[in-house]
Amino acid sequence: MMLADLFDEDDFRDSLIKMGVGVSSNMSVLECVAFINENSDAKVRLTLKVWAQERLMEPGLLQPEVKEALEILCE
Repeated sequence: MMLADLFDEDDFRDSLIKMGVGVSSNMSVLECVAFINENSDAKVRLTLKVWAQERLMEPGLLQPEVKEALEILCE
């Protein structure tokens, strides 16, 4: 039997940090999204939009708060 990992708030922040987005490890996912929208250029936002779309392809594996944040990034 295969168990799927839940993509949670820690995974969300860690992924952003690994991609070089200047979020801190104590931000909520919605704070991360606000930071991205306020501080990132169009190229970074497009890259994150594509990343978010890819993550949303498996919605059953996403924590609800993370799903909401990814949907906002896709707008």
